[in-house]
Amino acid sequence: MLHRYEQLELRIALSRKCNYAEACKELAVILRGAYFKVPKNLQALLFQDTLAAFRLLSEVGSSQGISAANLLLQAAEASLPRQKKALAVTEFKHAAVALRRHSKIRQRETELVQLADDILIHIFGFLDVRSLVAAGLVCSRSWNLAAKENTLWKAHYSLHFGDDLPNNALGKQCTNNAVNDEWGIWHQRLRKAELSVHIDWHEAFKKRYRGTASFLFCSG
Repeated sequence: MLHRYEQLELRIALSRKCNYAEACKELAVILRGAYFKVPKNLQALLFQDTLAAFRLLSEVGSSQGISAANLLLQAAEASLPRQKKALAVTEFKHAAVALRRHSKIRQRETELVQLADDILIHIFGFLDVRSLVAAGLVCSRSWNLAAKENTLWKAHYSLHFGDDLPNNALGKQCTNNAVNDEWGIWHQRLRKAELSVHIDWHEAFKKRYRGTASFLFCSG
């Protein structure tokens, strides 16, 4: 009988997330129907497998796994002797606490990854140049994109170098030469605004700043 049970390989099945729920259900059926009918060595093995199932619950975390583990707990409470029953219940409670802790950690990780781009860009707007470059090195696609947001680098460019556009950005049709009439001034400002939308401010900042702080952008 012990050999036949070992051939089921329930302990191995419990260690696989895809088989965990079915293994728990099968173990619950055996506990309810056969625990007091089998030899003590098999009873001991059934008890150890039950404890192992509860210890693995936090690693599984699926709704099917949790439901199956609850069925196994009910079978353990109905079938095991008082002392072993208490140990099994305690193990299940520990697993439930660990499961809630892991769930909160996974939820926080998901929230971090799924943080809205506009919120992330808003937060990065408070960073200095060095911190913004460091944020762009984080192993996260959303962070990489946010750290290269054009409006952020335009703000840093203006802060460090003033509001003039990068060299040659205005082209031949609109230069920085003095314009005396009001219409000419307004037209130049409009032209600058149009051109600024198409400038890669991250690259412009790097080129302008390269002489003094190129080490900040060695990854760019």
